[in-house]
Amino acid sequence: MEFTVELPNPKSNKSICASFFGVCPEKDSNDKELIQAIEYCKQNDISTLYFEKGIYHFKNKSFITFAEMSDFTFDGQNSEFIFHEPEMFLIENSQRVLFKNCIMDIDWDTMRYATVVRIIENDTQSSVMTVEFLNNDSEDTDFIVNSFKQFDPK
Repeated sequence: MEFTVELPNPKSNKSICASFFGVCPEKDSNDKELIQAIEYCKQNDISTLYFEKGIYHFKNKSFITFAEMSDFTFDGQNSEFIFHEPEMFLIENSQRVLFKNCIMDIDWDTMRYATVVRIIENDTQSSVMTVEFLNNDSEDTDFIVNSFKQFDPK
């Protein structure tokens, strides 16, 4: 099956910096300011929303939505966007929306989606597995194991 990806083809070359709306790396959370910036871009035919390079935090309880947008570019300029909740961005009913030069990540200190362990012992008779946690300082015993993936069999 073949498909093509069309890049934004803006009617205008208008751009605006997210800092104009108060989005800044020093803030604890930039949710409301980014939502305002997105709405402004949509209402004013802005083709590019760009960011000053930095690390931006978001504590939104629901998705930050890019809805019914066309020919729009979100340019992070090599910034990191750290989410403290599992909801990140949602793009819906849109055409030719480009996200570039950005790193999207979660706050691994508060939301551990994965961990790396070494299996020390696997007792198949009693269904007990002893593991060593390799990538965090403390063992979190309050988690649910959904799956194990083998990375290095040695």
